[in-house]
Amino acid sequence: MARMLGYSLLLLSCIAWGLLLLVPLSSVSTEQKLASGAGLYIFGQVTWFVCLPLLGREFIDRGRHSWRRVKDWLRRDRGQK
Repeated sequence: MARMLGYSLLLLSCIAWGLLLLVPLSSVSTEQKLASGAGLYIFGQVTWFVCLPLLGREFIDRGRHSWRRVKDWLRRDRGQK
């Protein structure tokens, strides 16, 4: 049950981040863009950090491993070590 809730929160977080990219393209006032952007940002962050303990240590370790692989790949392409 906790894992299902964790994945649901992860999905909501990803949706919030995707919608955040669309805020500048909306046809509302600047104040409304700012408010909705801030709300989506906070919602995305909260749901992300709540989902982490629910998904467990293996999910966090898998994310760290993936991030290391991306960093190594980027460094290799630039010729840095």
